[in-house]
Amino acid sequence: MSNPTTPERDTQPSVYIREHAEKAGREAADLYIMRWQSEMRAHATEDAARKAGEPLPAAWVSEDPCPAWCIASDSHVTSDDPADRVHFGHSERVPLLTMEAVPVSYPTRFAPQELSVSLDRNYREKEPRVTLGVNDTTHAAATLDEAQKIAETILDLVRQARGGWKPVVLPFSHDGQCPDVACVECYPIAGESA
Repeated sequence: MSNPTTPERDTQPSVYIREHAEKAGREAADLYIMRWQSEMRAHATEDAARKAGEPLPAAWVSEDPCPAWCIASDSHVTSDDPADRVHFGHSERVPLLTMEAVPVSYPTRFAPQELSVSLDRNYREKEPRVTLGVNDTTHAAATLDEAQKIAETILDLVRQARGGWKPVVLPFSHDGQCPDVACVECYPIAGESA
């Protein structure tokens, strides 16, 4: 037995989908037009500066100056798309010798994969991020606090592996006292208060 549906139920989703798609299309078109107009204004400004013989610094850099670690200060230009307005630092690379090598010039030359660690800060962001990647692919971006926690965790793991650090596991006390009976805070001497 089939359940007949009313025409209203059939048309409503398609009408909603059509309206939603039209709205999304209009928004995408408006965004594209705004970016295009912005880029054209930036190109016109840059062309005028070149004709005058005075290259202008990127206008956005005056609002968001390069931090000391940014290695792109000379390459920021006025025509940078907002998505490309990024301050970035030197990438530190560490070869990962225990991972499978990747072809550099297939089939004759292979090289170890590399872990890359660098700083970047997007336009108008307050704080840089530490980016982690393998080879040329970014896999994670961490805030400074997150990166510090990651670094501390890695160092703790290295200390554990090298035998220089052992976790301290204390027995549980229902009274909230530490296991050290010499502790005067947890086990005050008779007649004294903690």
